[in-house]
Amino acid sequence: MKKILLSLLVVVSSLTAMSQVIFKVQSPSVISGLYPFTSNGDGSNWGLPNLNNPADAVEDTLKIVNDGTPGLNAQGNPKSAEGCSAIQNNLTGKIAVIYRGSCAFAVKALNAQNAGARAVVFINNVPGTLNLGGGTTLNTVTIPVSIISNSDGALIVNQMATDSVIVFLGNKINFFANDLATKNTDVMVAKQFASPTLLSQNATEFNIDLGLKVRNYGTSSATGATVTASVKYNGSDIYTNTSSPFNLPVADSIFVDFPQFSQSSYSPGKYTLSYTINNSLADQDTSDNTYRTDFVISDTLFSYAPLNSVTNLPIANSGTQPATFSSEYDACIAFQNPNANRIQAEGLYFSASTNAADSLAGQEIVVSVYEITDVFDDFVTAPAAGSVNFFPLTQGFYSYPANGNQANLQRTMIYKPFAEIVELENDKRYMFCAQAKSSKVFIGYNTKLNYETNIDSLLQPLVPVISDGSVNLAGFGGDNVPALALKVNANTVGIAENNKIDMNAFPNPTKGNLTITIPENGNGSVRITDITGKEVMNVNVTFANNKSVVNTENLEAGMYIVNVIVNSKVAQTTIVKQ
Repeated sequence: MKKILLSLLVVVSSLTAMSQVIFKVQSPSVISGLYPFTSNGDGSNWGLPNLNNPADAVEDTLKIVNDGTPGLNAQGNPKSAEGCSAIQNNLTGKIAVIYRGSCAFAVKALNAQNAGARAVVFINNVPGTLNLGGGTTLNTVTIPVSIISNSDGALIVNQMATDSVIVFLGNKINFFANDLATKNTDVMVAKQFASPTLLSQNATEFNIDLGLKVRNYGTSSATGATVTASVKYNGSDIYTNTSSPFNLPVADSIFVDFPQFSQSSYSPGKYTLSYTINNSLADQDTSDNTYRTDFVISDTLFSYAPLNSVTNLPIANSGTQPATFSSEYDACIAFQNPNANRIQAEGLYFSASTNAADSLAGQEIVVSVYEITDVFDDFVTAPAAGSVNFFPLTQGFYSYPANGNQANLQRTMIYKPFAEIVELENDKRYMFCAQAKSSKVFIGYNTKLNYETNIDSLLQPLVPVISDGSVNLAGFGGDNVPALALKVNANTVGIAENNKIDMNAFPNPTKGNLTITIPENGNGSVRITDITGKEVMNVNVTFANNKSVVNTENLEAGMYIVNVIVNSKVAQTTIVKQ
């Protein structure tokens, strides 16, 4: 059996069950909170092998190093802050801030240690983080070492210009007396971030099993603690439930579950799920007492990754690829639904990036729809990695421009339609994938939303990876999901007749305002595509007196298809724009 070995550009530490190694900005409050990071625990050859021991934790003020080197590096940052030569400023009692580049991490860290630093924070020069190896230090670096992303680093350094920034780095167990907590690996969330409206019409079709694990990281037992779970829509509570009180001894944990969240009907838009731990004693670190995440009911998208609130497109905060592959790899999102024949798969949103020294120029991304032909119930009965049978249904090909403009497309969301629209079938398993053929290319991923507890509970594939034609259904795990979004359209053939409604659009042909009449009232959406299936307009509307008006004057002359969704009812007609 062939086993696929996967590694990430963003790597998760191997920690003990109760370990909580964190990188947290304590102050100022404007940037306070937890930040994604990796540390010496993710690599080897460090004098301090990991940060699991709470005694190794450091809390202190950040200070940028200065080794006296003139000029700027490729990212426009001072070369003096790369710390490749002896540090000239005094770092005694400080956490050193060092930019990645020009020399080995171990050299930089040893220079900072020799200048008195208590710990080191590297700022990456590309998106995400990476394994930190000590190289040939021969265990001479004995202070904590970590790395954060280039974007988080820029935010923190910018704040350092006006404020002292204090950071906690390490395992916070026993650091506080009263400290209940949860982690993003411990919570149940929605089955996906964006769920198509046509597949989310009632409590049977869309629901969320709720629950989370609460941990006691403090030195005192907790008594009478509770957890509150809530869901908001448009700022108003539509679900609130508080658990029964529970006691939690030191270094122990408990899973608290709740009644399932569901609604008799759903409106399109953003919903917010939150869990709040209520400690009967004054909790001394409330940063991990609340977990909050959004999910959306979308007229056009299916995605596991969070969507940008402005663009409504997936957010890629890292780039990922398999550790080894010969010719190509696919980052995929899995899909299966008992009412799948209500929708069609039109195309895929994706992004890609390279290291700073490389380029996207001329690189090709292939978007694909695959059907998994194996029949199984869950991970228990699923084929092992490398043994999954799958069949390609359609593809689309995108090439990054070779004229130099590709620099502006790093991590930019690209939409590529499939060569053919795919009418999905009920209960069949599909994979929607973005494929790269070069080791220089990293497909965009998101590490902010964690599905690990969902996967442990539901045992269903979410984020498969294909490497040289072999499928690993588990992919990189539920903590690292592809920043992909499937664009869907109503399949009027597959929708039950009682969900279809008649509509009239006039004047037709039209030059500007188009009046649409349907036998429904309420909030909905109007989506207009050209005859190739490319979306040219998508607006939220309100139907009053069975009528709404949309302005089409910005459309070019030609024939278009108008799709309307209101109250889970769908309508479609064709218009001509003059």
